[in-house]
Amino acid sequence: MFMTMVLLCWDNEKKKLSYVGAGHEYILVYRAKTGECEAIMSGGVAIGMVPDNSKVISEKEIKLDDGDFVLLYTDGITEARNGDDELYGIERLKDRFKEYCPRYSAEGVNYHIAKDVSEFMEAHGQDDDMTLIVMRRDDKLTSLKSDSEQSTSWKE
Repeated sequence: MFMTMVLLCWDNEKKKLSYVGAGHEYILVYRAKTGECEAIMSGGVAIGMVPDNSKVISEKEIKLDDGDFVLLYTDGITEARNGDDELYGIERLKDRFKEYCPRYSAEGVNYHIAKDVSEFMEAHGQDDDMTLIVMRRDDKLTSLKSDSEQSTSWKE
């Protein structure tokens, strides 16, 4: 009946990240200089909720400095439950994001958050679809760790 979404556009010439939200989750931004995590409301109204979304959405900008990370996710991540029926939640997601960003590449941060969510909900199982996307502004096209330390492969 309806769908949420967020659309991002990176302008490499202007070094500018723009976004439009349609009722989706927060956009998380890790600030490399301060070590803080910012939760930005994506805004808008879900597609299908009103006849014409164009009147209730607007393009906004997120200032990103070199080394900053952006995390996008679906509610299947924050609403994941453990064996005690507790939610993973936005605060835990923000805490893990802050913990992993100084140590890993975007791929490594994605891997470690996905692993943490999986371990958290192991006794409960998955109830909803889950999407997790991590990006990093990297003006020098470098990585924080060697390939083996930022692996996206699951290891038992």
